[in-house]
Amino acid sequence: MKPIRIRWMASALVAVSLLAGAGCSSGGEGAGGASASAGGAEPGTKTTITFWSWIGGIEDVVKTFNASHSDIEVKLEVTPSGVAGGYLKLTNAITAGNAPDLATIEYTNLPEYVSRGGLQPIGNLVDPAALKDYPKAITDQATFDGKVWGMPYDATPMVMYYRKDLLAQHGIEIPRTWDDFAKAAAKFHAEDPAGYLGSYFPNEPTQLAAYSWAAGAKWFGTAGNTWQVNLTDPKSTAVGAYWQKLKDDKTVLVERSWSENWGKMLKTNKLATVIGPPWAANNLAANTTGQSDKWAVAPLPSYDGKPSSGFWGGSTFAVSKNSKNAKAAATFATWLTHAPESINARTSAGRAVYPAHPDAYAVAAKNFKSTLFGKQDVFQVFKAADASVPTGWMWGPAMNVTSTTLGDAQNSRSIPDALRTAQQATVDEMSKRKLSVTGG
Repeated sequence: MKPIRIRWMASALVAVSLLAGAGCSSGGEGAGGASASAGGAEPGTKTTITFWSWIGGIEDVVKTFNASHSDIEVKLEVTPSGVAGGYLKLTNAITAGNAPDLATIEYTNLPEYVSRGGLQPIGNLVDPAALKDYPKAITDQATFDGKVWGMPYDATPMVMYYRKDLLAQHGIEIPRTWDDFAKAAAKFHAEDPAGYLGSYFPNEPTQLAAYSWAAGAKWFGTAGNTWQVNLTDPKSTAVGAYWQKLKDDKTVLVERSWSENWGKMLKTNKLATVIGPPWAANNLAANTTGQSDKWAVAPLPSYDGKPSSGFWGGSTFAVSKNSKNAKAAATFATWLTHAPESINARTSAGRAVYPAHPDAYAVAAKNFKSTLFGKQDVFQVFKAADASVPTGWMWGPAMNVTSTTLGDAQNSRSIPDALRTAQQATVDEMSKRKLSVTGG
């Protein structure tokens, strides 16, 4: 798939001064509270806001809000996910001046919209208290130039889901390090040539980013007004080489994420672990039958045995620059991310969601129901993984190009070579956008 070039007005192509403070925590918002010109209605009237999202179960969440609020009404439009789906639609709408008041934007894509001037900083529109208590690794992903641009919704630390019975059958202890994992993968496949300990998703560059993040890498940074791009640092290169060796040795299943064949391997007891964030528990449940109490959750393996994870996925709610009701939109975003009623509406059917804000944690944990894990309190594992995520990670302003190139390059190159290709493509793209950048 060719990278989608997002074309907005040249005046929106602000230099990296907008992002010079990227990765800072959310302390620099000032007094909060929007002015009348930022949006909102006269007292006693109802403000209607538009909201675009692809999040599963979001319809029930919006219904709950509308039923319990008389001053704001939310008009929801469910959009498709992905670069060529909701993001292209949002980009076109911003260009045309008719974007929704509020939109769902993943952490990975938020810098793209900030650097192109497509958003209003949400931190200027809410009570500063709403931004407190978020883990720093979360606010790092939503904060640029000392301003918070998206209200963080969920945290997505990677963990390892594993089949207790299959590991016991092969005499394999729970892998605590990546060296343990590699040895266990070789043993498992040798004893069951049709089976695998785990899998690698070549079409999921953000999972590779999460592995690198957990290893202590930082793909993007800033120095003054200059972006730094470093997909090829020693830690990321080592991560790429590690997974490439497992691929070359054919001791892991190399398959597209959540594909039919991948699901078949789960159903037929031929895949013993799944590495993913909390939301992967939903995919696991959808691809398994008759496996009650056969699964458990453990921390992500690390290189030195010390707990360390990285985020794969996760979303924010951001206010578009076109919004005439920005304060109302920010109020709704705060309710979405903080209110127990919001999380309850989305998780009451047992859906796995690990909220970014601690206020919403208890409801999500209580509502999570899955027979796969028996009586294990899996949310405690999620919580520990969340606490182990290194701070300071940030995403770049051309992640569509970075991710597309990294995914495509793996079709014909090794993972380290794909990282080098994506590094150069990212630097080239940022240079085209007149951003000051080093790397490559």
